[in-house]
Amino acid sequence: MRSFAEAGIADVVLSPGSRSTPFLIAALRESRFRCHDVIDERAAAFFALGQARWSGRPSLVLCTSGTAAAHYYPAIVEASLARVPLVVVTADRPFELQECGAPQTIDQTKLYGGYVRQFFEAGMPDAALGSLRALQRMAAQASFAAQWPDPGPVHMNVRARKPLEPRAPRTDEEKALARTVRDMRPAVVASAPRMHPDPGAIAAVIRQCRDAHAGLIVSGPMPIAGAQHMRRAVLRLAAATHFPLLAEVTSQLRLMPDESRQDASGSANEPLVCDAFHMMLEAKPFRETHVPDLIVQIGANPTSASWERYASLHGSTPRVVVAAHGWNDSLNTASTMLFGDVVEITNAIASGIDARPHEALHAWRRRFSDANRLAQRTLDAELDLGTDPLTETRAVRGVLARLPAQSVLMLGNSLPLRHVEALARRGEVDARVACQRGANGIDGLIAGTLGTAAASGRPTTLIVGDISFLHDLNSLMLGRAVAAPVVLVVLNNRGGRIFEQLPIATEAREHEVGPDELAHVTTPHALTFGPAAQMFGLPYHCVDSSRTLDAALASAYATQVCTVIECNVPGEGVP
Repeated sequence: MRSFAEAGIADVVLSPGSRSTPFLIAALRESRFRCHDVIDERAAAFFALGQARWSGRPSLVLCTSGTAAAHYYPAIVEASLARVPLVVVTADRPFELQECGAPQTIDQTKLYGGYVRQFFEAGMPDAALGSLRALQRMAAQASFAAQWPDPGPVHMNVRARKPLEPRAPRTDEEKALARTVRDMRPAVVASAPRMHPDPGAIAAVIRQCRDAHAGLIVSGPMPIAGAQHMRRAVLRLAAATHFPLLAEVTSQLRLMPDESRQDASGSANEPLVCDAFHMMLEAKPFRETHVPDLIVQIGANPTSASWERYASLHGSTPRVVVAAHGWNDSLNTASTMLFGDVVEITNAIASGIDARPHEALHAWRRRFSDANRLAQRTLDAELDLGTDPLTETRAVRGVLARLPAQSVLMLGNSLPLRHVEALARRGEVDARVACQRGANGIDGLIAGTLGTAAASGRPTTLIVGDISFLHDLNSLMLGRAVAAPVVLVVLNNRGGRIFEQLPIATEAREHEVGPDELAHVTTPHALTFGPAAQMFGLPYHCVDSSRTLDAALASAYATQVCTVIECNVPGEGVP
């Protein structure tokens, strides 16, 4: 454990168990660690994931042998796909207990398959100096591999025989071993190289941007770590190219404060950020008549279905993908892949564009600016942003209006994310956006939120659906361990209403799918969450109006604890 600390790991998430005892005690005795106890391994892994999502540095999770390690799997999948660094240490039984019916013994070798960047089998404890040095090197190597060249989870499997409990060295041999371990030099320091893009490729993209008459920049989910520098660089690129910027709410480009304000018309001297582009692209005439001649994609693939339809329609348009990691081309139509530091690449492209924009580009930009304003007005009218009775969109609008400055907003997948995407306007909110858009699952959202809150110390808000909340209910236990205002806003529409917007609901309306069959998809329920909050000792508010929601939010943000706010909103797909 000392070597992990020397490699820069600061947070360790521990779950109880016998076989992990020696490693747990070692972690607790390492003064450089902040140790967090989480009973449920699934919640523990998502808690660590939330920490690393904020910091950009790996947290370490430690569990006992057997199925305990299997509970890490969903978070490892998310960390792998979202490229969040994580070090997973699983205690294991000795080799002689494998394949003989010994209790709590499974094959943990490469348990997580291809979802980890690297696997280390530490083997059995060995007092030989060479073995000790190898173990030290493995810890440094695991920490490094979680961060470079492709950030993600790393798995180390460590075995132990009984006795597992620590005791002072007694024999001369044990005392000599203790001295050897104490006097070992620190673990190797690994320094990652900087990856620079090909100057020729940069020059080619600069020429494409200069020649474009109808260019677009689009950005999907982007990491929180380093968001300010990334945001500044992308907005600079948008201003230099004069291309409209289609920014998803998870891109960190919409909810953080502006350093230079864009005027209402999208002045030619400022970046034009289209925050209602989803609705713009929903309109078939707009998709067909607004034909781009160049697309620059920043980071991960956008998750918008309307963008996918638009980009597929114009699949022959040259598309440049700028990414630090990952082959982000789900449409298989990219023309150029630029790998490297996103900030460095976008700044280099922006610096190389010195020509005045074509008049056609000015007209293209004005059309997007006008369409964005029209889409905003239409959205506001369609969503009926009044006050009462409380609906999902009114609840989300109320939360956005109350978010403290420099806070973290965590979004549950499915409807909460879609509501915020429709409602959030550039410059209205000061928040970094956290999400689990690697695998787009609903698991571990509460634990991940609380992990981010623990790492950031900032006011943190989760907007989540009732099914996702139920899926991670036992993570409410972690709420008492976070010393920051954390608000868990549950949109209780009594079921998985996202499915009412999918084709199966159309089939139900056309009587091809019966209501009883549809219920197996929407999973309706009559549960409320007050008893769960009470069980875990958390403040709880049940609201059914904008007035009571506003009062509950004000009360929650005035504390340093985790609060559950249940919004009773209509079911059956009422927005």
